[in-house]
Amino acid sequence: MSYPLQGVPIDYRISAELPRGVDTGPAAPPFAAFWRRIAAILIDWLILASAEAALGILVVLLSTDTANLYEMGPVGAAISWAYFALFESSPAQATPGKMVAGIKVTEVGGGAISFKRASVRYWCKSLSTLILGVGWVLAAFTPRRQALHDMLAGTVVVRSLELEPMNRHWDPQVAAFRERWDGTRWVHEEHD
Repeated sequence: MSYPLQGVPIDYRISAELPRGVDTGPAAPPFAAFWRRIAAILIDWLILASAEAALGILVVLLSTDTANLYEMGPVGAAISWAYFALFESSPAQATPGKMVAGIKVTEVGGGAISFKRASVRYWCKSLSTLILGVGWVLAAFTPRRQALHDMLAGTVVVRSLELEPMNRHWDPQVAAFRERWDGTRWVHEEHD
């Protein structure tokens, strides 16, 4: 028996051994393509560069000492970390760039990532960059399309899919959610 995703962990494929008529739930979302990830990071960098440039201009206008611009490095790093960690650990599981590209960050098992895991993922990106960008390029060649920082943080980037009904997880082994995010607030749902 062969699986269409040979070599991918069982979390990401539906077992062919299930009896007929058993609802396996929605299919696993496909892993995000390398080019979608590139598009997302370019959009995010554009947003961050605009925000940091505006902050730099504000510092120059309000300060007579240009040495204050050198202090912008740590501030820029903190803004960038907060941007990625907060957005990726939010209910959307994606930065604005990822939302535009139609992708999101999940744990390897498919669940939302915590702020801590999002922070680890962010700081591991510097490792992906330090080895001449090879850590980033891995996303084009690994079976689950993981970059080095994804492997180290235990995350994957997947295409965003609208699941019907909204309270179902794409992995049939995960129980239905009791709450869901409707875009503005958490909604509690009763299940039979």
